[in-house]
Amino acid sequence: MYKIVIDANLWISLLIGKRLSSLKKLCFNENISIITSPKMVEEFIDVSSREKIKKYATPQNISNVLSLIKACCVDDPIEDAIFPGLNDPKDLYLFALANANDADFLLTGDKPLLALGRFHQTRIISYSKFMAMLEEEA
Repeated sequence: MYKIVIDANLWISLLIGKRLSSLKKLCFNENISIITSPKMVEEFIDVSSREKIKKYATPQNISNVLSLIKACCVDDPIEDAIFPGLNDPKDLYLFALANANDADFLLTGDKPLLALGRFHQTRIISYSKFMAMLEEEA
């Protein structure tokens, strides 16, 4: 079983487009445990309320994605943490969440995070690379 953390930017992609519609299927894969936190939900709500996102998403779609997150994710109310070498304070919760839960993967579309490649035991990869890896294993 893989333990994964999904960055809020991927949930936003699910909200505004069909490109990541397979994320819904991933959520209910018995071999995947998705770990989230209230901070990720807060970030999702904050970003989804921005004008440039609101023009692509209805309140009902936002509610549907939040319901999906609550239905399929293991919630971990992590404490704030400081990790040397990580510059963006808004991403620290992702690393704290991955570290506290020994996550195998952090899935993100954030290029600076992807450039890190790894954080402790957690591989940082794109959603598409993760899905390709699952396809190869099947």
